Amino acid sequence: MKQLFNPGFRFICLFFALKGIFSLGVYSQENYLNIDSIPQGNKEQYLQFRESLKNYIYILEDIDQDLTIEEVSSPDLSSHFIPFTTFSEFREKSIYWAKVNFDLNQTESVRLLIRPYKSEYFDIYVPSGNGYDLFKTGPYCPSSKNSELLMDSNEILVNLRPDSDQSSNLTSIYIRFHNFYHIKPYLSIDVFDLNTDIYRLSEKLDLSRKLNFVNGLVYGVLWLILSISLILYLLQKRSEYLYYSMYILFISLVLIIAGGILLKNLREYDEIIQQISAYTALYFYTRFLLKTTDIKDVVKWPIQFIKTFRITYTGILGIVILFLLILKKPGQLFNLIVVTIVVIYIIPILYLVFILIRSRIIQNKLFSIGSLFLFISFLYAGCAMLLGLPGWYLGMRIGVFVQVITFAYILIYKLILSERLKRESDEKLIVQLEENAKLQVKVNLELEQKVAERTKAISRQKEEIESQRDEIEAQRDEIEAQRDTVIKQKEQIEKSHQELSESIDYATKLQGAIFPNTELIEENFADHFIFFRPKQKVSGDFYWWSEIESQMIIAVADCTGHGVPGAFMSMLGISLLREIVNKEFITEPGTILRRLRKEVIRSLDQKGNIGEQKDGMDIALITIHIDSMKCKFAGANNPMYLIRDQQLIEYKPDKMPISYHMQMGRFTTQEIQLQPGDQIYMFSDGYADQFGGKERKKFKYKAFKELLINNSNISMAQQYKTL
Repeated sequence: MKQLFNPGFRFICLFFALKGIFSLGVYSQENYLNIDSIPQGNKEQYLQFRESLKNYIYILEDIDQDLTIEEVSSPDLSSHFIPFTTFSEFREKSIYWAKVNFDLNQTESVRLLIRPYKSEYFDIYVPSGNGYDLFKTGPYCPSSKNSELLMDSNEILVNLRPDSDQSSNLTSIYIRFHNFYHIKPYLSIDVFDLNTDIYRLSEKLDLSRKLNFVNGLVYGVLWLILSISLILYLLQKRSEYLYYSMYILFISLVLIIAGGILLKNLREYDEIIQQISAYTALYFYTRFLLKTTDIKDVVKWPIQFIKTFRITYTGILGIVILFLLILKKPGQLFNLIVVTIVVIYIIPILYLVFILIRSRIIQNKLFSIGSLFLFISFLYAGCAMLLGLPGWYLGMRIGVFVQVITFAYILIYKLILSERLKRESDEKLIVQLEENAKLQVKVNLELEQKVAERTKAISRQKEEIESQRDEIEAQRDEIEAQRDTVIKQKEQIEKSHQELSESIDYATKLQGAIFPNTELIEENFADHFIFFRPKQKVSGDFYWWSEIESQMIIAVADCTGHGVPGAFMSMLGISLLREIVNKEFITEPGTILRRLRKEVIRSLDQKGNIGEQKDGMDIALITIHIDSMKCKFAGANNPMYLIRDQQLIEYKPDKMPISYHMQMGRFTTQEIQLQPGDQIYMFSDGYADQFGGKERKKFKYKAFKELLINNSNISMAQQYKTL
């Protein structure tokens, strides 16, 4: 019997199809099977007979693989045959002879239907006159030499006659076989009596003709569809037609080889061709799947797996063919590998098919239905071969036929859908062109009307322009008279502007002069920077420091207002800080801020009245003891940042300004023990409030902090350049 996907199913069948047959030991008296004892028509009795048939079979191992029928049938080797029931082990890839003894119990000939299995080939020698007639069968026996009754059936019909030279009715047939799979072969024998054998044989021949007719019909339809799809591919150049055609071609070859109706003289090569056909059919099946189904919203991993198979297909097929060519007829391990490869690729495809069947897209559902039908039919075929059920090959053909028809419907549906969409598009285009033509007529009429109206309007405008021209000429004379006055005013404005600029420049010098000298800060803190870039020439922001009894008092403030008003406030702040720190020797930051607020309120005469100007300042102030490196901080709305080991610590200020405020409590002094490498930053809101970038967005404090942290590992001079 030819198996579905020869290597894989042969491997599986080896474990389940061991039904009895050849074995050995030296017996002085051989058993002969009485032909009359073979039951006919009773299935239970026939099954019992098949089990007892091994008692009449004897085995001889052809060690040198050179024995002839004459040598085997000679009396010299007769004693070397061992009963099948005691023959313990068949060695793999060895040649054996089997002898089956019969007692004809009559003078007329008997027709036997012999069915051997589980070997690559069988040579059956039947006594005929003074010699033997040779009958050949087996899966690797070319059809031109095969004597089987039906293609791929392994059924040999022989006439067994008593030996004319002997008065005895005892005779024997000899079977030479190649044990490749290291298992016992299988032998079945039916006997036809002369009254019924013609009927039974004609029934088998009728079945053969029916099978050939069905095969021809199925393959004829498949190849007709293949031809049509190839023509459509040549006409439309759509790849799905090519994938569909190639799939039909190679799945047909798989069917043909499984049915044993191809390669009549090349049976020994059918495994290679079947492997190529099976893998190639699977390859074009996956290409057709990806081309015709909508799998955008499907789980990604099976799709990636299928695409990987498309890439590795050539390599896998090359390895399989190489093994087949080297091993000629591979063993069980190779068959297991082939089955494993097929299962690995079939599982994700089946998973994808089950997902697609739930899709609302019609071609996805059709593809899933056709594929499931094929998988079920192939599964039944495999189980049927293992369990001896009928119709395995018919099931395969039905599955392939239904799937091919379903796929054809998918292509027809897509073609009809494409034509319908094209027709609808053409109809919409025609409607659009008609509407455009109507619109063009309407536009032309409107244009003509607008031209007429515009002509009238131009005539009116011409008259108005001429009237305006006279008026303009009169105004020109008046303007020329006024120009001298404007020139004089311009000269006065330029003079005033120059005087104002000189005043502002002088204010800038005054503000620069009131700022502290940098020598003091450089003596105590060599690594530092001062980033001061006013928006205008003078600024409302200021910095200030002083040294009192080995303590550095440093402040950074942001006064209300910009330009000159802000500059006045900054000068007031610096003056007050000098009074509080340098003259009164106050170094506690919280106390300094409280005194500064009191003096600002007094200087600006702030009483908290409604509508009163809220001038003042926000400030961050620290006192650093040079010897102990202790730092004290207090802030009015302005914080202080400390970066230590590239970690930023923010010291929060009190939420009240240096001016009159609804809540004017004490300013909090925070004490910090500084460590080597610490970096202190005090600032106004000017940097974080800058607008810039492509989207003109505010820089903000989060980005400002990240900028400081990212540059904290470089020197202060470099940080200044970065800022």
